[in-house]
Amino acid sequence: METKRSHRWPVAAHGGAYPFALKRPATQEPVEEAEQHHRQAVHVLDGVGLPLRRAQALLHYGRFLRHNGQPVLAREPLSEAIQESKACGEARLAAQARTELRASGGRRSWQSSRQLSSQEQSVTALASEGTTNEEMANQLFISVKTVGRHLTSACGKLGIRSRKELQKHLKAP
Repeated sequence: METKRSHRWPVAAHGGAYPFALKRPATQEPVEEAEQHHRQAVHVLDGVGLPLRRAQALLHYGRFLRHNGQPVLAREPLSEAIQESKACGEARLAAQARTELRASGGRRSWQSSRQLSSQEQSVTALASEGTTNEEMANQLFISVKTVGRHLTSACGKLGIRSRKELQKHLKAP
């Protein structure tokens, strides 16, 4: 077994050996092998209780996918890396993952992008009661145009196309 770092993936020990994806030149091993190492690193770190290491592995895996022509596949691990980094209080790592996510064509993690803002919640609640945009603007002290933006954004996040659908969606248990 060859142990030179320039030809092998670094190995870290935690209750046994597991591969951990660290930065390395892309030319050191075949792409398929490298991808397998990244996946294995994330998989092994799933149950180990090292969320920061898992976030790092997810970032490296997403970066690897993006740099090897798979930007769409890179979005999921990068989104997870952002969430885990934030949970660990690692703003710098989260920022790196966000940069990679934007470069892969993603905007935000899918979980946070589906959550309605407080203004969107207020506007959708009023709209479901039959309130007009002008009445909502007066009640919320915002412009009619802003009401329209919030409604459009909220409906897009919820997959809704009309006020009738919005009423049904908000009344459903």
